[in-house]
Amino acid sequence: MDALDSATKIEERLCIKATMAGIPLGGTFELSPACNMSCKMCYARLGIEEITAQGGLKNGNQWLKIAEEMQREGTMFLLLTGGEPLLYPDFKQVYEGVRKMGMIVTINTNGTLITEEWAKYFAQDKPRRINITLYGVNEEGYENLCGYKEGFDRTINGIQLLKEKEIDVKLNVSLTPDNVQDLDKFYKIAEQLEIPIEVDSYMFPFHREKGEYEQKNRLSPEVCAETYLKILKKEKPLGYEKYQQLCQMCREGKKFPNHEMMTCRAGKSSFWINWKGEMSPCFALEGKKVDVSKIGFRKSWERIREYVNNVKLSEKCISCEKQELCISCAGRAFSETGSTAGTPTYICKYMD
Repeated sequence: MDALDSATKIEERLCIKATMAGIPLGGTFELSPACNMSCKMCYARLGIEEITAQGGLKNGNQWLKIAEEMQREGTMFLLLTGGEPLLYPDFKQVYEGVRKMGMIVTINTNGTLITEEWAKYFAQDKPRRINITLYGVNEEGYENLCGYKEGFDRTINGIQLLKEKEIDVKLNVSLTPDNVQDLDKFYKIAEQLEIPIEVDSYMFPFHREKGEYEQKNRLSPEVCAETYLKILKKEKPLGYEKYQQLCQMCREGKKFPNHEMMTCRAGKSSFWINWKGEMSPCFALEGKKVDVSKIGFRKSWERIREYVNNVKLSEKCISCEKQELCISCAGRAFSETGSTAGTPTYICKYMD
């Protein structure tokens, strides 16, 4: 997900042109890894002591300096995320600063901190959209997965407050073994709230500062694939039909063009800057990180572009007859294996 998620047709054309020209049209600021919840599968959350030990947070002025450089290079769309971004001390300074620059801003939040005050604040200068992640369908679900029993009620209340101010809201759901059984209930909640929803059955196996990833915190490849088809059929019926047609063509021996290089916008017209101020092509592809505060945005972007232009997938992926259907990419390969050229066995099992 990025600042241009659910782009309009005009924006899609802008993306195509920006990608061809190497213009950093959209980016993400991961303002802080701090969060008020402790989700089992979270790769990002760090405590205050851990944050301090690694150099502390960038202040608002530092983020706005980067934003000014981004603007000069053509950035129009920005995603503010975390951790929980509303916990970031200088959030309002950054938000107001980038809005004054004319950037179109989207916000990722867990929604539990949205109060009447926050709703009024955003109503004064509305973001493009606020994405709220829903982790469960009741208090018990939040307690089991997030260690925060009141999380469900607070999230729903936050959504309702934003809707009252006519702020665009979208639900995001990441399925785990703790909540996959509630898939239909998630859709029901979105229907009742009359807001769009996007559900994802794939969970990235991040290591980051957390050490070894516990496989038990994500779905098995088989359940992940089975659930993906349910999601696709529910959210994108036409996409589901096309997917089934492609599957049939693969079974019949149809040959598709295979891709050796990255085909997404990461490092071509979009970027990610983590809470330390390090740029990478996207949140998953951290094989190349450049410290923006040391060499500036333009040079950082040039180095990321150069890196992406030389990234190659694994030979097995390149020659696979299922590549046209596969969900793998350079970022997923890197997070699964530690290398963009690695073969992600989890995803291979998923595709079987």
